[in-house]
Amino acid sequence: STDAEGPHLYKIRGLYYLLSGEGGSRYGHMATIGRSACPWGPFEPCPHNPILTQRQVTFSPIRDTGHAELVEDAAGKWWLIFLGTRNWTYSSFAHLGRETHLLPVKWDDNGWPLVGDSGLAAPELGGSGEGILDPVPLNSTLLDETDGWDNAIIHGRWITYRKPPSGAIRSGLIGSTGSTGSTGYGTGLHLACLEESLDSSPSPVMLARRLTAFDFEVEVHLRMDAPGKESEGDQTEAGLVLYLDSAHHYEIALRIHEASPGKETLREVVLCKRVGDLSMVAARHELDVHEYGIIAEYGLDLGISGCDELFRFRFRLTPDSGWKEIGTGLTSLLWPELASQWTGVVVGPYTCSQRSAERFMQPKDSKTCQYAHFTAWHYHETRIRWWKITGVVPDRILAGSEV
Repeated sequence: STDAEGPHLYKIRGLYYLLSGEGGSRYGHMATIGRSACPWGPFEPCPHNPILTQRQVTFSPIRDTGHAELVEDAAGKWWLIFLGTRNWTYSSFAHLGRETHLLPVKWDDNGWPLVGDSGLAAPELGGSGEGILDPVPLNSTLLDETDGWDNAIIHGRWITYRKPPSGAIRSGLIGSTGSTGSTGYGTGLHLACLEESLDSSPSPVMLARRLTAFDFEVEVHLRMDAPGKESEGDQTEAGLVLYLDSAHHYEIALRIHEASPGKETLREVVLCKRVGDLSMVAARHELDVHEYGIIAEYGLDLGISGCDELFRFRFRLTPDSGWKEIGTGLTSLLWPELASQWTGVVVGPYTCSQRSAERFMQPKDSKTCQYAHFTAWHYHETRIRWWKITGVVPDRILAGSEV
């Protein structure tokens, strides 16, 4: 076709197989294959092309399948690695983005590959395919991870958006941070509060990991350096962000607007949203003197959970004070297709700062700014969703037994 892309050429049993993606990369996506005795073609198309697609399935938890790769393992078994999206209902939005999937491959008597169940992909297989997942109890393989950032080596699960400024992201034990001197906070993740906005910066100060499930909870503990005298009039914030791109993100943060002459310092927990050209503070909790005194001494716990249509944002002052929900956000507004993106939402700590107008042009770097300190990271999936190849919702879900 005229929209074939990402071709892969293999020599298998003396023939050259050309595997390509077609149909765009959304709902019409597919993988097609042809073969020839010569690497330059012409290529005979497979009689049951496309060998992989979800385009004809009205309801399926896995969609947009394509961009595939054939692999033979050490035992002589063949597999197809491909991209696809997961969806939890017919009308849901795949905010996890395109993910890597795996299906077994069989070869028919004429030397053509058979993938999954007549080209369909789902966690449980049948028909002409071969099952690759053993039956497992619901929720028995939930991901549960913690991180204290105890040393200078950051785990490979963590990613940044492009390359943040030098020194802006530090892990482990640090003895001092700029003008504020010794932190006394010990080990952890230390993010510089620079003028690197989530909205406009090409490289915001953010360390994040990819969301791996629709149903999850994440928590982190935050403490901030005390501002110096040079911070009068500045606004500094640090918190947790759900980030798709610079125009699509939600964040819960501790925001401090230092007093300038004649004004009072404003300290608050805020829920901010950016969707396209709309930006707003969706909710705020202004901290009184007593509450901020607790934060100055203990720090602040921030949390986000996800389930179906909503993300929920919460905070607490101490482990014994209980969580307070500050607001929610629709998962559909962080949908990669809405932003013309392919990868999904990431979650993690971030910082940013806005200097007062009279100091806006002064030099700024990670040696002379405030730092925010994060510890006690906990990310865990709260539910796994299993579906069947037919696209029919299993009876246990219809009966409400999946909780």
